[in-house]
Amino acid sequence: MTEEIFDVKAIAATSSLATREAAKNLFDHIRLNENLAIAILDFSSITFISRSFADQLLKEQVKAFNTSSIVVQLLNVPADVLAMIDKVSATQQKTGFDRSAVPVVRFADAETLNNFLVSI
Repeated sequence: MTEEIFDVKAIAATSSLATREAAKNLFDHIRLNENLAIAILDFSSITFISRSFADQLLKEQVKAFNTSSIVVQLLNVPADVLAMIDKVSATQQKTGFDRSAVPVVRFADAETLNNFLVSI
């Protein structure tokens, strides 16, 4: 089992993610990697995500974990993008949707990020 960092902007070919289809395509790309245990999504170049993208991202995250045991972590998420994910996450239906199984990693600074990466 391996882990891999995925550059979200490179996969989506844009810094603005506005559709559910974009989230599905991102996870289709992740699922191409056999024996993947941890998928780290690098949002460093992303400037905008829509509510629809955030909703589908969360659904695909849970689906990846439930069907393939792939843990999806978010890396370098801009504050406004993270705020959208948090808002949408708070509105997810509670039945059948275990948000506790979906880790979201946040870093206050580069040193904290570095310490985390060294620890894994």
